[in-house]
Amino acid sequence: MYTFVFINGIITSEDQDKTDKNALVREFPHNLVAAENIKFINGYNASHLAGLGDLVETASQILDNPINNYDRDTILLQIHTEVTTRKILLVGHSQGTFYTNEIYDYLLKHGESKD
Repeated sequence: MYTFVFINGIITSEDQDKTDKNALVREFPHNLVAAENIKFINGYNASHLAGLGDLVETASQILDNPINNYDRDTILLQIHTEVTTRKILLVGHSQGTFYTNEIYDYLLKHGESKD
């Protein structure tokens, strides 16, 4: 069993986030893994200050020095009850990629193996 977590970029509504995840689900090569063995979920990255806060955070993430972990922790809290597998595929779009990397690092630092 696998969990596929999609994390959106900046200035994306929650509805658009779900639409984008569903587009990925349709395009996902289900022949690689039996479709019933994959759970697709959203890790919604909400916008702050009409996107301005997101741009500032993105700049800090580019420099590998995030201003804070608020969004990463919020996404982890959102998905923690839905992730029931040991195998997770984190997929980020735009700024969501920074959060997938931060979540990956967080999981490794807290006892999960790279496998």
